Amino acid sequence: MGASIRKTMLWLALMTLAIAAAALLAGGVAAAPGADAGGPPNDTTGELKIVKNLGGGWPDGAFIFTWECTDGQTGQATFPDAFTGANFISPQEYEIGTVCKVEETNGVLSVSDYEVTTSVEGSAFEAINPRNVPINNSVGLNTIQYKNTLTEPDPLVLEITKNLVGGPLSVSDFEFEISCDMGDFETTYVIASGNSGIVEVPASIGQCRVTEKPVDGYTASGDNGLAKQLGIEPTEWVITNTWQPPEPEDATVKVEKVFEGPDSWEFGFLFACANQQGFTSFALGGGESRTFDVEFGPIVVPVRPDNHGDDELPPGLPCAVVEEALVGDWTATVTVNGAALGESGSDTFGTFAEFSVQPGAEVVVTFTNIPGYAAQPPTGEIT
Repeated sequence: MGASIRKTMLWLALMTLAIAAAALLAGGVAAAPGADAGGPPNDTTGELKIVKNLGGGWPDGAFIFTWECTDGQTGQATFPDAFTGANFISPQEYEIGTVCKVEETNGVLSVSDYEVTTSVEGSAFEAINPRNVPINNSVGLNTIQYKNTLTEPDPLVLEITKNLVGGPLSVSDFEFEISCDMGDFETTYVIASGNSGIVEVPASIGQCRVTEKPVDGYTASGDNGLAKQLGIEPTEWVITNTWQPPEPEDATVKVEKVFEGPDSWEFGFLFACANQQGFTSFALGGGESRTFDVEFGPIVVPVRPDNHGDDELPPGLPCAVVEEALVGDWTATVTVNGAALGESGSDTFGTFAEFSVQPGAEVVVTFTNIPGYAAQPPTGEIT
């Protein structure tokens, strides 16, 4: 009985082998499900990789990367916190053919302060942000690289406006000293044309002071010497200069008397300038003189002896000297040195000279008298 059972089992095993061999001969060996003969697994998904340049000493939370994919998945990663060195690999996987739009956005640093360029799968770097990344690889990584290069921010602008009132100088004759942030930035500036100009300073500057160098004869008012906080818009300083003519230098008028005759004879004189009220009376003998200090000021009265005005006198301060009218046979002359002579001669009131005095002048007026046979002595005064 035992031998019969063993024979039956052996026969069944042989039959099974025969059937399997027949199937192999008829259709070949079928591939195992999910296997490619001799090849890797047939994956249908891939990952997203972001690479960020490390140069720059980035602080935590410097930038935030976000992405949104056509399969509806989204993600976010903070640089450098979520990165391993320069690299970040998404925890999600995406079907091959999916496209993800990746964007670098502000963290504690502003993207706008940098030139941002990107490269996808080794392409040339371009200024594209956000940028699409196709998910094409299941074995390799679908990579976008980012480079951030710090850009020089636009400079801040100082505008200086100059108002000039009177005087001989022009706007370009004035120089401005500019000092910013306690002397961290200093320069000088001259307005080359017109009455205003601009000065550019680094964007890091906070506060500036504009001071005009003093110019003789001019006062400065307005924003001169003021410190102002700078902003994005130009910051303006308006400075007005007003001409203040210097006080003119005093002049002198010396009246000399030339006369050959009795020592006791004295001649009466009057002296005045148009910036004072009235005449100064005095007397001189032969060989004597008297010197007057002349200060300049506004004209208040005419100085001509007959009071018919001083409109014919040359420019300057009008002054006049009159000698008393002499009785009898006299020859009288007058000369003026150091001043522009207006009119001179003799009249019923006496011998006179009108002249115009300039600041600092030293004027000499000389009266010469020669008596004739019937000459009467002078009175020594003008009445």
